[in-house]
Amino acid sequence: MKKVLDSENKFRCADKNVIMNRQISQVSVLGPDGRLPLEQKAFAIFRERLFALGRIESRIVEPEHLPDRHEPKTRGVLLIAGVCGRTDRAETLCRQHGLPTPVGAESFTLHTGHSKNVPIYLYAHDQNGLLYGLGYLLRQFRFSNGRLEIPSIRITQSPAIKERGIYFATHFNNYYERAPLEELDYYVEEMALWGINLLTVWFDMNWFSWGFWNDKDSHGMFMIQRLRRILETGRQCGMRVGITGITNEGFAGQVPVRLRADMSCRRGGFYPETQICPSKPGGLKMILGNRRRIMELFGPVDFYFLFSYDQGGCGCAQCTKSKHGWGETSLKIARKIQGIAKSVNPSAKFIISTWFMDEGERELVYKLCRKRTGWIDGIITAVWNLLEVRLPEDKIRLVFPEISMFGCFFTSYGCNGANPAPRRFTEQARAVAATGFGATPYSEGLYEDINKIIWASILWNPRREAREVVEEYSRYYFGHRNEKAAADLIMGLENTWGLENLLKTTPEVTARLRRQAVSLKSRLPDWKASRLRWRILYDRTQLDEIMVRIGPDTELLRELRQLLEGAPYAPTDGLRRKSRGLLRQLRHRKTLTDLLFEVHWRYLRAVHTEQTNLIFRPDQFVGERNWETLIEPLNKALAIRSDHEFRLALLKVFKRWFWFNDIKVKHMLL
Repeated sequence: MKKVLDSENKFRCADKNVIMNRQISQVSVLGPDGRLPLEQKAFAIFRERLFALGRIESRIVEPEHLPDRHEPKTRGVLLIAGVCGRTDRAETLCRQHGLPTPVGAESFTLHTGHSKNVPIYLYAHDQNGLLYGLGYLLRQFRFSNGRLEIPSIRITQSPAIKERGIYFATHFNNYYERAPLEELDYYVEEMALWGINLLTVWFDMNWFSWGFWNDKDSHGMFMIQRLRRILETGRQCGMRVGITGITNEGFAGQVPVRLRADMSCRRGGFYPETQICPSKPGGLKMILGNRRRIMELFGPVDFYFLFSYDQGGCGCAQCTKSKHGWGETSLKIARKIQGIAKSVNPSAKFIISTWFMDEGERELVYKLCRKRTGWIDGIITAVWNLLEVRLPEDKIRLVFPEISMFGCFFTSYGCNGANPAPRRFTEQARAVAATGFGATPYSEGLYEDINKIIWASILWNPRREAREVVEEYSRYYFGHRNEKAAADLIMGLENTWGLENLLKTTPEVTARLRRQAVSLKSRLPDWKASRLRWRILYDRTQLDEIMVRIGPDTELLRELRQLLEGAPYAPTDGLRRKSRGLLRQLRHRKTLTDLLFEVHWRYLRAVHTEQTNLIFRPDQFVGERNWETLIEPLNKALAIRSDHEFRLALLKVFKRWFWFNDIKVKHMLL
């Protein structure tokens, strides 16, 4: 860890207690005529966010119109920003103020001064550093009624880890598949402002019919264009971009029964009708043809990631006859796929994923890398396997952290709200950075936004603490007046995430978290990005609160069992009284369950996930039984005046309910 930490910050002096009230009205770009594309993009993003966050107007001032000195009467403040070798004025000013020249890719030096009449200087080593410096500056600003408060900052930063990526898992009709493209463009820009410099997506063949490319209006072509748009936005923001693939995946309706893979080697997901066996006649040709087609449809990329499992693999005798089974067969196919990748994109890096590989299979990959074989440029591995990896320094090394599905109820993948885990991922990212690995976290949508930022921030600077990053996040998205309160909320929601934590959570805690979320709303910036992030946090507090109020149904089931046991002989008056009490509980439970679903549905609509085919099922917490089906029959039984007929009707209602809810003997012994 020490080597990484020592190189990450060469100079730092920031006094956040020194605040200057200034309004930015001029943004000066110095350098030769004709700004480079990323420079243009960086300033465009910066100026747009300035206005969105605080209604601060800004304009570009060309070098020839820049005054020699900043006039005291100037109403605004100058931001003089540029890149090494292109902005002599910024370099001169940095020297005058004793600031070091940024050295190393993506680094920047920032000086905001101690006086309202001193310009802000941002001097970057390269265009990416310029963008990241502007992003950092935006997150330090405090906006209030068209005014801008600027802390005194003297800082030079450079990233500790080179690869700080994100993988958009574009499947299951999630946020990345359904959100408007303009919103996704904006979201990718936000990721870039936080220092993410690697973006990958997946075209999941299973969902699209073979030959879709022959119809320009097909769903497949729609998805290809969507993914290309996402990657192009990333490229415009200085990111390197890539696509992923499964070794033996096929298209919907393409694979005849005779060519389908044997799913006995399943690890993770598996599509039984679209995975191809490469050992059967025609199988390998189909696999390679599919791969070439997708690569050609995507066009230029910087990376190609290949996965053997999840949802790939074949367990037939031919594919697993070697010592290391499917893993070894997959690598032989990978070599051929790499040749296709290089023919389509000669400069693209070819990365092998060891995700779900066993120890022997992973060692095969490591040996290939240690032999300095030219066809593997790097690996992706799980966080828990990174300490076993010993590779040459020229190989790209990435981990594939899970920031989306941990602690989810059933297959919710974000359907039960935001899942902030800043402490968890600060610890993970710091351990990863200590080894020099980069990361490309698995992401299903907006709901794990803060988890992406934690990974990007800690890989940039492993010395940072979780709370520090969360406060910076909160200041930027929720306003400086909400900084502490929003950070408290985010840190608190980590404590109640997941089944085990929620079972230990009291109604008082969930109610307090909901009140904290409500208190933020009136002070939010008038910015869509703020409102959307607030919404996913607020909805999560409501979902938690309602589920805790509903509670597990174990006690309710015990009460029902006692009623069933007493129904043959208990006094009628007592039996009716207890049945009415049960009916009141069931109606109250239904009211809360209906409210739970409405909040869930509202949340899905807010994050464009209402069309996902993944389901939020709170049954792991509130129980699997359908209590609503008991309400009407129980109400009818209670309306019967005859004591004898009421008793028989009650027994019938209970027995039928137990029957259709599959209540087993073990539940009757509670």
